[in-house]
Amino acid sequence: MLDVLLNFIICVMKKDKFLLILLSISAYVFFHVLSHIGFKMSVQNKNLKNFIYWQVIGNLSGFLSVLSYTYLLTLLPLHMGYAITIGLGQIFVQVFAAKILFKEKIMPLQWLGISLIILGTLFLVKGKAH
Repeated sequence: MLDVLLNFIICVMKKDKFLLILLSISAYVFFHVLSHIGFKMSVQNKNLKNFIYWQVIGNLSGFLSVLSYTYLLTLLPLHMGYAITIGLGQIFVQVFAAKILFKEKIMPLQWLGISLIILGTLFLVKGKAH
C-alpha cells in the first residue's frame, strides 16, 4: 500500500504541478487545523498525561504543517504561498475547528471577517500575478 502511494506521488511530481500544489496546500491546512485542535484539547484536560499527549499532537502537527508549507514554497512564490496558506489556515481553524468541532459561536461580524480574509487572500494572490 505504501509503495502504491509513493508511486502515485512520484507520478504526480513528474507530471502535474497543479495537483502537487493542491496536495501541499491541503496537507498544510490539515496539519495546521490539527495542531490547533491539539492545543485546544490540551488545555481542556486536567490530567497531565492527556495534556502532554495533546501537546505532542499539536506540536507534531504544527511541524508537519511547516514542512508542507516549506515544500509548497518550492512550487509557488512566497507572496502566493503565504497568502493562500495563512488565509485558508485561518478560515479552516475558525470554521471547522472552532464552530463545528468545539461548537463555539461565530458572531455575524466574525463571519464578515472570515469573508474579508477570503477576499483579501484572493486579492493578494491575483494582485501579484498581474
